[in-house]
Amino acid sequence: MICTTLKSYLAVILLVLCSGAWGQNATDSVRYERLVKFPLLSLRYFNYSNSEFTTPEGNGDVYMEEFNTSFQFALPIKNKKTYLLNRVNINRLSYRVEMNDERNSEAFYAFGYTIGITQVLKNRWRLVATVTPTLASDFENKISNEDMIVQSAAILSKRSSPYFEYGFGAAFSTRFGRELVVPVLSVTYKKDRWGTFMFLPAYVSHYYHYKQSRIGLTLSTYGNVYNASVASSESYELDKLGYSRINIGPEFRTKVWKDIHINLSTGITVRNRLESINGRGAREFEFSTKEKFYFKVELSVLK
Repeated sequence: MICTTLKSYLAVILLVLCSGAWGQNATDSVRYERLVKFPLLSLRYFNYSNSEFTTPEGNGDVYMEEFNTSFQFALPIKNKKTYLLNRVNINRLSYRVEMNDERNSEAFYAFGYTIGITQVLKNRWRLVATVTPTLASDFENKISNEDMIVQSAAILSKRSSPYFEYGFGAAFSTRFGRELVVPVLSVTYKKDRWGTFMFLPAYVSHYYHYKQSRIGLTLSTYGNVYNASVASSESYELDKLGYSRINIGPEFRTKVWKDIHINLSTGITVRNRLESINGRGAREFEFSTKEKFYFKVELSVLK
């Protein structure tokens, strides 16, 4: 489940890299246009259809929703070659489980703040390093260090042509006294009306651009670990709740007014899991829902 949390963090780094065309070294004779727009503000809502699951205790149905808000900006601090990154991210996950004639609803929240540095290097290289402390919990009890997740990442990227940029690096997380490092790879290609954006292992998309709109196909992952105050039962101990999913489907984005864009997406959700984790970091139980439909609507301010 640490890997699940890191995938959520990689989505944060993805948005940071979207602003990666800030600044150019004075030795670069030709100034390239940015391949992607900078997401200043984003409001995203995900709705998932009811789906069935099976556990040793019986069968049930689950309904889930996600709401994500993010705001980010960058401040030049040295000759337009060094930038201070700032990002605030708020996530809400809610679910309703019906099983054995019982209904249970819960909501969990994550409040994260990312701070980092972008350093423009020679020959169109750029280094991005970030750290993100996050509070993730149901917040039914007082805030404690059990609610805290701290993660970091470093990405080195190269703008090799007007149409292509690639990068590589690693993301790091410490959770339950264990450490995990995940290698990451980014690829951005945009020429004429076609564009491909990959940030592995978190996100892959391919788009066709037309005037102020684009349409394409996207695969994205998301996950988090929340501190839980839900009462445990005799059969299991619930200390943390793990959540993860993979969404695959078509996506459409168009300009509404000035810098405001709307993004609509629908498709299939796979590998959608809820996990109970005890105080020792061991998994008590897990259930995976069957494939289901999702719908996403997003409003964003792109600069």
